[in-house]
Amino acid sequence: MLTASCPSCASPVVFAHSGAVTAICASCSSCVVRTDRDVATTGKISHFDRDLSPLQIDATGVSGRRRFRVVGVVRLARERVRWNEWAILFEDGDAGWIGESNGQFWVFDKPGRAIDVSPRLRARGEKFKVEGEGWVVVEAAEAEIVAADGSLPYAVTPGKKRPYADLRRVGGGVGTLDFEDGSAVLFAGTVASLLSLGMEGLRPFVGWSDPALVHFRGPDVSAVRTVSCEGCGASLPIRAPGISARTVCAYCGTATNVVDGERQGSERSPKHEWEPPIPLGKRGKLRGREWQVIGAMVRSVTVDYIRYPWVELFLFNPWRGGAWLVCANGHWSLVELLGDLPASTRGGVGVARDGRDFQRFQAGVATVDAVVGEFTWEVHRGDKASTVDYVHPPFMLSSETTPEETTWSQGEYLAHEEVAAAFGLSLPEPTGVAPHQLNPYTAPGALPLVVVAAGSLAAVGVVGAILAESLADDEATTVSVSGLAKGENAVSEPFTVADTWRRRTEVHVSATPSSGTGLTLSLVNQSDGNVYEQSYTSGRGDDVTWRLSPGEYVARVEVHEATSPVDLRVTAVRDPGESGGLTCVGLAAAIALVGFFLVLRSGFESQRWAESDSAGSTEDDD
Repeated sequence: MLTASCPSCASPVVFAHSGAVTAICASCSSCVVRTDRDVATTGKISHFDRDLSPLQIDATGVSGRRRFRVVGVVRLARERVRWNEWAILFEDGDAGWIGESNGQFWVFDKPGRAIDVSPRLRARGEKFKVEGEGWVVVEAAEAEIVAADGSLPYAVTPGKKRPYADLRRVGGGVGTLDFEDGSAVLFAGTVASLLSLGMEGLRPFVGWSDPALVHFRGPDVSAVRTVSCEGCGASLPIRAPGISARTVCAYCGTATNVVDGERQGSERSPKHEWEPPIPLGKRGKLRGREWQVIGAMVRSVTVDYIRYPWVELFLFNPWRGGAWLVCANGHWSLVELLGDLPASTRGGVGVARDGRDFQRFQAGVATVDAVVGEFTWEVHRGDKASTVDYVHPPFMLSSETTPEETTWSQGEYLAHEEVAAAFGLSLPEPTGVAPHQLNPYTAPGALPLVVVAAGSLAAVGVVGAILAESLADDEATTVSVSGLAKGENAVSEPFTVADTWRRRTEVHVSATPSSGTGLTLSLVNQSDGNVYEQSYTSGRGDDVTWRLSPGEYVARVEVHEATSPVDLRVTAVRDPGESGGLTCVGLAAAIALVGFFLVLRSGFESQRWAESDSAGSTEDDD
């Protein structure tokens, strides 16, 4: 740690480490730059407002296995956008950075690499490789340092603009190119969160708590600023001064630009009569994190002259950053910005991320139709962005491209009951099928459950057949007639068929000789007059099953064909056991259940893809 006197006010200025080049004087806000011989000032700069970030100087954390301490910060700006870069010092003496923008964090813990630069690398969408690593330019502009504090590893000159390009690496990773005097330095980093960095010494916020981030320092400060609406004079809350760039009055529709929580001009516009489904300022806990709704907008795409609208609610948490709660046709999604790029698959039609293949669903041009509350950029009614959505239920990846930048986000489908419970509200039931809604018929365990149910039905049929066999009566009665010639007839001795709960009797017929015999057999119930008749030709096996009414029976035989005298034997088996029928019924029910399940699954997918660019596809998402 080095100490010097500020050339402007003579106050002591501390350089936190040997690599520090600039220190901001706490007394007069001069940028004190250390040279080989002495110190000098490059001008005065605005002091960094401490409630613009949950990070603060002297907070500590861990990157990899190395502990670090925050030693300084610069706040940079370009048109419509501001962000922070925090200088960190590792215990081994190395320096690094934590980038902070829109509530996201990136860690740069390795020295930069000088690379060959060409003008094209300053254009969004350009691709290049460095040592085999592929990079894509997602944003290119000039940035100006507008505020600073602490010790910084380079010379800070207030008002000086610096060209830069933000990069993303396919498959994970972030980077930035700093341009200076025709050269470029590439800094490669990783996406992080305050939780993954094990941060301690974060700034507290009134009314907020986080069970995973419990170590804070410094006095509480107000979590909500206000600005006055130039349209109607209403007091507009600024709940996220560190990331909000614009707020739109809910009373008159006037849009007010916000710079670090302070009003910087406004734009009058007619109010769009619309109320968000969840009121601004409402808090709720989703997936273990507490969020506050601070902004809302209606966006839409128009396809074949049909408008498809949805609602986007901007969520804020001072330690976890920002997220979006999106609602379309009553279906909800929790959406967060990505710090990396997904890889292309399927010949560029789909994308892949985290081991999941996402299928292209739909592309369009999204238009802002209505807006109210705070946002991280200067949103206007009528703003447009080209969008492409890819689905792998219950997740959706989306890209949005404007002339300034391309951003990627990932949404996860939420049951409307979960959202309603989180915010303590009654929400409308969803209609139709959402693009990334999980197919209930392809959910883990759904098909095995149906298979088990089908197997149970088949088993019931088998068990029923076994029980039928065990409960069968099987009482047999046999009568005979003998010596009948062609054209003759005869009547047997009487026999009895008792009344049983099944009232079913199998009748078996056998004749001698076994060929050349044709006859008609009639069973006559002498009690009620019912007659049961069957033709018989020897060799054809004309056994029959009748439901005989109870009573006294005789068998009457008429011989039509005979090559020799006919001897006839008729056996009536009362209530025989039968397993085949019940078994077949069980199997048929099992097959029907599985078939019905497959029809439901296919129908769900057909409904999902009916509104996609690839309408007609019914690919399952197992």
